[in-house]
Amino acid sequence: MKYIRTKDGIHIKNSFKDSLLEASENAIKQADTIEELCDAYVITSKQGHIYDTYGDYSYELKQVLPQARKEEPDEDWDLYGCVLVNGIIKQVAKTNEKGELELLWNQFY
Repeated sequence: MKYIRTKDGIHIKNSFKDSLLEASENAIKQADTIEELCDAYVITSKQGHIYDTYGDYSYELKQVLPQARKEEPDEDWDLYGCVLVNGIIKQVAKTNEKGELELLWNQFY
């Protein structure tokens, strides 16, 4: 699957409309994985704990998430992929049960 990074987020390239987006001035980058397009990664719990990192999450947060789940098993932990939009961190993807990032939404349904 292909993903397109724009000024406002990440989108799945799955239609002719998305092919036009890829060629437009709004497209910043295209990649085969969501991870390649994210600026930052955040682990949060519903109880308010937060861990974050910028850049490659595979080393740091992939180790932090299982450790956090082990040390605080009563908390509900989630890992999000984020992009910076006008200086604001926007969560665009969340890990699924397989540990893979999935887009939270696609703006071009």
